[in-house]
Amino acid sequence: MSKIRITITKAEPIARMLVEAMAPGCERIEIAGSIRRQQDLVGDIEIVAIPEMLKGLFGQPVVSLLDSYLGNLIQTGVLGKPKKNGKKYKQFEIVGQHGLHLDLFLVRPETWGVQLAIRTGPTLFSKVIVTPCQYGGLLRDGLAVRRGRVWDNGKPLDTPEERDFLELAGGWVEPQERDDCGKRVWGM
Repeated sequence: MSKIRITITKAEPIARMLVEAMAPGCERIEIAGSIRRQQDLVGDIEIVAIPEMLKGLFGQPVVSLLDSYLGNLIQTGVLGKPKKNGKKYKQFEIVGQHGLHLDLFLVRPETWGVQLAIRTGPTLFSKVIVTPCQYGGLLRDGLAVRRGRVWDNGKPLDTPEERDFLELAGGWVEPQERDDCGKRVWGM
């Protein structure tokens, strides 16, 4: 059975509504995936977010404020109960949307750039930008992406913006240009 796809004109307003509903519980939140790439058909709604964290007595993150906003979306019947409910990835069925899912990727400020680029995709583009040149990718030699973060010869690099990361991996490419995996932009 093939995956359900809907038009971007139907998916984008749903994604924007979800972002608006979750934004008060986030430091940062953005639509990714095929909607961000402005594809005609959308198979799921992908959102990248940095949850706002309630801090403990010694400043350590204790509770994600985003969880209460997600709970409200479930309680009001917008989202079904989580199909996947991890610390970094959550998946929900969007109620009444015939199998359309919300894929929610939870990241940290220092990994935002890498994660937004990867989650915007498409798949082959994401693979090429996280693979070092020596292995046929575009990531500058000496760099590696592990656990969603860029490492430079064993030292972590912050990539607070997507442009920060893509400059390490061949240069900036507009999201809507990413479906050809850089053929026009990078000459691949």
